[in-house]
Amino acid sequence: MNIEHIIVPVFWAIGVGGIIHSIWSLLLLLSAKSWPVAAGEIVSSGIDVLMDCDGDYSFKARVEYNFWVEGRAYAGKRIGFGVGSWSIRSLVSSAYRKATSSYPKVKVRSNPRKPERNTILVGFHGFHVTNFVFFWVWCLVLNMASTG
Repeated sequence: MNIEHIIVPVFWAIGVGGIIHSIWSLLLLLSAKSWPVAAGEIVSSGIDVLMDCDGDYSFKARVEYNFWVEGRAYAGKRIGFGVGSWSIRSLVSSAYRKATSSYPKVKVRSNPRKPERNTILVGFHGFHVTNFVFFWVWCLVLNMASTG
């Protein structure tokens, strides 16, 4: 069996999976716009610097917060749906600054039926554009390489 028959489908799965994840995150971000806002307080935050075995860096914004819905306390750590680690520090820093702009106070949007599902940022941000474009270009390049 040719190794290409294994590798190419794996790369396609990564690209298509990334596009689907980007679209799913966008839909969650847009639906969260209609969720009620709860007052919260940031208890821990920072930008973690991670290094892989090749010495390449990636950055992950971390914001942990407590908030209250109908007198009940909840804890959260989601900055925004689809916001994760990235090798471009400015994208991570931008999401972090937006999420902590009123430190230590924070406005948390939580699903009215399930407050455990919550987020700070809603709407479409540069992080999501970059993620979507990255995987779109990934698939485009893969298609060009596959078709010769």
